[in-house]
Amino acid sequence: MSFEDILLQLDIEELREFIRRQKAQDREFGEQFMLFFSDKDPQMDVEKKYREMVRQLVESIPTGALWTTGAPSPSPKL
Repeated sequence: MSFEDILLQLDIEELREFIRRQKAQDREFGEQFMLFFSDKDPQMDVEKKYREMVRQLVESIPTGALWTTGAPSPSPKL
């Protein structure tokens, strides 16, 4: 069976349960789901959601990791 064959055999409750489990196991999946279907929630601030995701991404980068070009790191301003 192919992916598409299985997908076509699923009912709505199976799909909903799968999505709930994925969200519980993977926060990023939940974020992607919410962004993809953001048009379903008129109160969702999509720009704010993307800003938060970018902020989290930047914070996850180790200090100094952006300075890997061989150029000296900028000295901190005191």
